Amino acid sequence: LMNMIIMSGIPVQYMETPTEYEAALQDEYRREHGPNASLPNQADCNLSSIAASDLLEELKDSVRSEAESDCLGSGEDVVRNTAYWSINAWSDGFERAGLKKKKKGCWMITIDFINPDGNSTSNQHTHVVALGRSNASHTAAVNHVLGQIVDLRKRTRRFCGITGKWIYTSIGLLSYSTDRVERSALLMTGHLGTFGMRSHWAAGMNELRLPVCNDCFDDIANNFQNNPTPTFANTVCPRACCDRWDMGSATASTTELPKHYPKNRPNPDTGDAPKFRTVFMEEVKPYRQHFDWLVEGVTFAYKNACSTNRSTMWFKQNVRDFLRSMGVNKEVQDNVCRAAAAFKANPNNSLQFIPQLWLLGIPMHRFINSPMHLLFHGIIKDIMDFCLAFARSFQKGEVFATFVNERLSELESLGLDWCKQLEVPRTYWQAENFLGLARVIPAIFGLFFEGGYIPERGAIASKSIQQMLNSLHVMISALMSPRLSKDADKIDSYIKIFLSCCHRASIKVYGPS
Repeated sequence: LMNMIIMSGIPVQYMETPTEYEAALQDEYRREHGPNASLPNQADCNLSSIAASDLLEELKDSVRSEAESDCLGSGEDVVRNTAYWSINAWSDGFERAGLKKKKKGCWMITIDFINPDGNSTSNQHTHVVALGRSNASHTAAVNHVLGQIVDLRKRTRRFCGITGKWIYTSIGLLSYSTDRVERSALLMTGHLGTFGMRSHWAAGMNELRLPVCNDCFDDIANNFQNNPTPTFANTVCPRACCDRWDMGSATASTTELPKHYPKNRPNPDTGDAPKFRTVFMEEVKPYRQHFDWLVEGVTFAYKNACSTNRSTMWFKQNVRDFLRSMGVNKEVQDNVCRAAAAFKANPNNSLQFIPQLWLLGIPMHRFINSPMHLLFHGIIKDIMDFCLAFARSFQKGEVFATFVNERLSELESLGLDWCKQLEVPRTYWQAENFLGLARVIPAIFGLFFEGGYIPERGAIASKSIQQMLNSLHVMISALMSPRLSKDADKIDSYIKIFLSCCHRASIKVYGPS
């Protein structure tokens, strides 16, 4: 597929190219777009992010080590004479709507790469590479596709149809986006439960310490007058009474051990326990998962389960609780127990218990939440339902729906492609409808809560909901902005301010419990 794309002359936004090849691309681009046109730079194509810079360095390291091992001369010369570009993968299942929903849907994986012309809907830049039933296991297909993507890192000679020249390329995976449920299944990590509430983290949630305290929230709100873009980065609560939404802070709260967490001395032949998951600890500390850590953990559990010494051996419940504290899902737990039982029955048996995906060398942080699912089918939908439920608690549900629908219908009558609306309560809303609502939610929902429709006893809660709506709008605007989306500290701050407003609104509406 990659050979066909380059050979066919489909334009690709490279992260870095050899000087002479970049000049040839520039000449061809000007022939296509006019004598004064210039190739978009990396910033215009969203390749100046930290993630893209990290990927570029990974590809260069791979090309450099490959050149040195194959004795191709100076590794640096080979690195400079290679063109680098990135691809993105996405997978999801599709269900039929309405009465046909029980019938089998489909599932697919697509890959796409950045179009230098800026056309994100180009049919030349997105390709379906796997298709199957949504209710079937997709592990084999995902492993196969990702294995091939990893092979694309190798420096390969390809013919470029744009310049008519042979070039060496190295291609890497910048991101793999899915919804939260599919990503948990894909990565073989826990989904919800005690230690899987947050993706990519093995940690329990302390609902009292994790959110910002009232004093910290007041400090942040007051700072907005002098600094409209405050940062939470590297900050701690001066009163040490909250974690400021930072699960990795030195003061982050811990969780009690699972009931059967192993506490006996491990077999000395099993090696060291993974970081923050020793057998002698008394509480579970939050830890950001990565594949090397998970591999170390399941290997450690397997070796202890294989022990025949009853003073050091781990039973099934010990293995399960140990791996559960690391955020490993039940399928991997079962595989470890099954492999250990097979080894005890016959030492020549060696069943595979480490997921193949963990061994491919792709960093875990490359697997991200799809914005469509997280922001629109997730956050916007839940905020919409929250506001409607609050209005209904005062017998104002129909008034709220009428107020909102009148304004949404006026917007819909304008025929705006970027603000397509349906009626409230939501029925068959799609991502584009939630996206359109996100653009106007403070103006429409906020006007309702300012309009005196809610009785006086709900005034404080109404004010908190308005704060939540405004912070939501700012957060999504920043996330979707091509200018701000590269400033990780600002994005982090906007997200945590929104979470704080959500937490406060929830307390005002439902109480502190």
